[in-house]
Amino acid sequence: MNTSVVVGAATLLASVMLLTGCSGSTMPELHRPQTEVDLIPHPDANTDTDIDRSSTRFVGEVSGIKLYLARPTTDDGVCAVLVATPPASWYQSGCGEGDGLAFQLDNGVGVEIGNMRLDVEGQRTQLSESVTVVSEP
Repeated sequence: MNTSVVVGAATLLASVMLLTGCSGSTMPELHRPQTEVDLIPHPDANTDTDIDRSSTRFVGEVSGIKLYLARPTTDDGVCAVLVATPPASWYQSGCGEGDGLAFQLDNGVGVEIGNMRLDVEGQRTQLSESVTVVSEP
């Protein structure tokens, strides 16, 4: 079963479509110890009640946006947290109840997490064990 959720923010790169699957999260990144680099450097992270802040893990940067994975606070699944790097400064998160998320940034770059795949053509580059970036062809 797949569902779609649209998450918005007031920036050019903010529209994100999240697709979720229907089983528990098995992201290897979430099983390693949290380090200083995994802490989200944005004040909105301290008030986000959807993510477990002790579970955040930095996985890389995509188009000037820092990407973190986290566990949701309310159920089994995975969350993606996006933080724009200066000069822009915004925070956005979205969670799914399944074993992956997939979304596309406004600039056309896609991100596939876990078992979810976007139905788009493009060059796929592994960012971490569970995260793949899809650039436009």
